[in-house]
Amino acid sequence: YYTNDWKKLLGDVQLAYVLFLHMHCLSSLEHWRDLVTMISLAATKAIDETCIELFSNFTSTLQLQLKYMDKEFFDDTEYSGDNFFLSAVTRLVNGLQASNSELLQRKAAELSKAASTVLTALAFQNEQAECGTFKPHENNPMEEEHDSDDGPMIVSVEECEASLARSAGCPNPAKRGYPPEHPRKYPFLFASIQPHEDVLMACSRALDMHVDVSLVREAAAYLEEVEAHK
Repeated sequence: YYTNDWKKLLGDVQLAYVLFLHMHCLSSLEHWRDLVTMISLAATKAIDETCIELFSNFTSTLQLQLKYMDKEFFDDTEYSGDNFFLSAVTRLVNGLQASNSELLQRKAAELSKAASTVLTALAFQNEQAECGTFKPHENNPMEEEHDSDDGPMIVSVEECEASLARSAGCPNPAKRGYPPEHPRKYPFLFASIQPHEDVLMACSRALDMHVDVSLVREAAAYLEEVEAHK
C-alpha cells in the first residue's frame, strides 16, 4: 500500500491525526490508532538499519502530536480504553531502547519524557504493572488541567442517530416567534422541538430523557441563560 516508502506511511499517520483533531473525524481517529499500534508492534522486532529513519521520524511525530492531545482523551474515551496508547508507547520505547542505534535510543528517552509530561503518573504506573519494564520520568507530572472546549470530541453513533431524529420534520423557529439569535446559539435544542412542543417543553424532555449529551447541555444552558432572566 505504501510501496515500501516510509514517508508515505508517516504522512498517513500525520494526516489521520490532523483530520481527527481538527475535523473530529471518528474514522480518522480509528485509522491513527491502528497505525500507531501497528508501528509500535513492529518496534518489538529487531530494528535494522533500513528502519532507523522511519522510527526516528515517527517518534518525533508522536512527540509533537502529544503536545496537542488533551489529557482527558486518554482517560475518558472508549478509543483509549485499556490504554492502547500507553501500550503502544511502552512497546515503542522498549523497542528503540533495545536497538543498536544511538539515535533511536536517544529518541526513546525523548519520547519517554514527552509522554510523562502529558499523561498522569498513575496511568503510567498501571501500565508498568501490566505491560513491561518501561519507566518514564517521574519528575514531570501534569501541572495543570486543560478545561477547554477546543479539544477533539468523539461523537458516538447514538448521538448521531439522535441528531438525525431531531432534524426530521422540526418546525421553523422563526415562525414560532423565537428571537433569531436563540436558534443560532442553541441549534441542537431548537432542532429538537417537535410540532406539539414549545422550547420549554423541549428542554424538559431533553433533561428528562438524558439521551443526547449535546442536547442536554444546550437545554440546561438555555434555561439558565434565557429563561432564568425573563
